[in-house]
Amino acid sequence: MTQKARRPRPTDKRVSRQIPPKESVLIVCEGGKTEPQYFELIGRRLGLIGRYTHVEVAIKGEQCGSAPKSVVYFALQLRDEREEKASKSTITRKFDRVYCVIDRDKHKPETLDSA
Repeated sequence: MTQKARRPRPTDKRVSRQIPPKESVLIVCEGGKTEPQYFELIGRRLGLIGRYTHVEVAIKGEQCGSAPKSVVYFALQLRDEREEKASKSTITRKFDRVYCVIDRDKHKPETLDSA
């Protein structure tokens, strides 16, 4: 029994799926272990962090210290480093949003205001 010859597929008419660009979010925490784990868990439960999402979430906190100013300065430093990388690369994006998470109960209001 002979098989029918298959007709070749026209590859030029194939429509590629358009994936919207990722949104990039930076969260800088005062704590180095617990807070990043909280945000990681929340992001996964909400479906914001994972393999098939369109949101990139970077959670940092281990190197910034606990003073509110140091958290803010660390966030600014990471943002600036990312912008520099993004200007030289077509793959890396700059952060669309940056959040600083600071424990208000630990610090005086003046310290928080100055940060």
